[in-house]
Amino acid sequence: MYDMISPYYPAHRNVKSFIMIENRLLIDQDDTLGDLCNKVHDIYANEYGLIVPPVGERHFYNMKKTISGLTDEIYFEVFERDGLFSDLVPNPGAVEALKELEELRIPAVVCTSPFATSISCIADKKAWMEHHFGLYWVDTMIFAQDKTVIPGRFLIDDKPKIVGENTSPSWKHVVYNQFYNTGLVDVDGNPLRRLNHWNELRTVVPEIFE
Repeated sequence: MYDMISPYYPAHRNVKSFIMIENRLLIDQDDTLGDLCNKVHDIYANEYGLIVPPVGERHFYNMKKTISGLTDEIYFEVFERDGLFSDLVPNPGAVEALKELEELRIPAVVCTSPFATSISCIADKKAWMEHHFGLYWVDTMIFAQDKTVIPGRFLIDDKPKIVGENTSPSWKHVVYNQFYNTGLVDVDGNPLRRLNHWNELRTVVPEIFE
């Protein structure tokens, strides 16, 4: 089993486990499996009176570029709240898609970046996964601030640009569709693979089902 924080291989390695690691599917959590963005936006609007633009007008991944009046103090207060990450609505089809991956024993793990200054973030994320998806996924979760060093074949993630220490990650970025990540291309100018809905998983990454 993986160290819950470490991006590296387990101490005991063999050819089979190495191949599974290199070919596994990495799945982001926030705004890929669960709807964090709208949860936070509702808090900003209802508790702080901030004006949150309609979905179609939220063109930036960075919330501070989208919401006028969002200060660092408010931003950190909300993201450091106990229970924030355990109270999200799963995105449509996510539960069913991961259930299929589990039943077929497809090499796949949740790879998520914890909010660095939140004391409860990791525990909340694990509790949310257990509640909606089951212990099968909790036991293999990877928590990493830098996903570029995590080995895998594909990474499904809503973040428009994923950068880190490794400038050539082993995985290919599959974009989970959100209003702020349209029009993304790879280094050759080709559109990135895009998952618009979890029921499209077999079509978007057929290789993992082979």
